[in-house]
Amino acid sequence: MTDMEALGQYFYHKELADSHLTCMQAAVECLQDMLERTGQRVAEFNVDRGLRMLSIADKARASFLQCATKANEAAAICGRPPLEI
Repeated sequence: MTDMEALGQYFYHKELADSHLTCMQAAVECLQDMLERTGQRVAEFNVDRGLRMLSIADKARASFLQCATKANEAAAICGRPPLEI
């Protein structure tokens, strides 16, 4: 892979990683909001929705890690800073 190809791969995977990180954060914030709203009223907590938010966050995390790893592989070739994982 040339430096320019690596640079393109770096930015491509970095943007995807950023997008997945944003998705993961949004799902976690939604879950936190659900928990705060129900407070001590456990019976009112929507378990199905909570599980969906956890599933979304988990999938987004896995995608983030995959994209960040690919971006970091390209970063080593093109000289860009690696992403924090």
